Amino acid sequence: FRSQSPTYHNWEMGLDAIYICLHLRGSVPDSVRAARDLGIGGLNVTIPFKSQVIPALDTIDEVANMIGAVNVIHLGEAIRGYNTDVTASIRSLREVSGRLDGKVVLLVGAGGSARAVAFGLVGEGAMVRIANRTAKRAEDLADEIRSKKPGAEIQTLPLGEMVGCLADSDVLINATPVGMHPNPGRSIVDSSALRPHLTVMDLVYNPQNTMLLNEARKSGCKTVGGLKMLVYQAAESIKIWTGKDPPVDVMIGAARKALAKFPGDQGISTN
Repeated sequence: FRSQSPTYHNWEMGLDAIYICLHLRGSVPDSVRAARDLGIGGLNVTIPFKSQVIPALDTIDEVANMIGAVNVIHLGEAIRGYNTDVTASIRSLREVSGRLDGKVVLLVGAGGSARAVAFGLVGEGAMVRIANRTAKRAEDLADEIRSKKPGAEIQTLPLGEMVGCLADSDVLINATPVGMHPNPGRSIVDSSALRPHLTVMDLVYNPQNTMLLNEARKSGCKTVGGLKMLVYQAAESIKIWTGKDPPVDVMIGAARKALAKFPGDQGISTN
């Protein structure tokens, strides 16, 4: 694959370091330990390896352990695992919607991205409704969240009931590939169902302006694109590795330029 992640990681910050993409060969835990032995300082982990790396870790942070997925590894004397997807999704959403406690969120999807977002939302005190094409997958995710977050307000509903729930929802989040290249002319919901009171978040970042986001803006909704979440979790990774706060605005600009240069590239992120 061709990832654009190095484009917004490799800016000048006075560090003798470079970010590169690596193709995995052989055992996932053995590869992580080999990277440490080679002197590599840290790793980002993409799907489908976010759970497979856990046996290689000496320690894992509370959030990553709770959701069973690691996307950042710090390689040192100890191998430490983290998950920055959760904090990045909540940060990018809160910037637009404000506080999330007490808000009703309709989350479409039940895959890896939806999983991180759902755990983050209930941690903020939001009431979460999960709609997914495969009902059992949504129910399994909801059951797991309830078992790990007692008292969490979480429901599941069929996709066919999604539009009816938008009237009393505060936030709509697309955590599916719908609207992603090479099928950008698709949306999870018809524009007629969108109302100005909604905040609409789309985790798809290629294209940057999805059909869902474009229709939401026309309907007067506040919108949140997937690119900020992508960069925020990358910035948090860099802080874990170096202890330094990276220039997020510079990274966002670099990511936008990279995606504009390769508009037809899904650019599977290493994060």
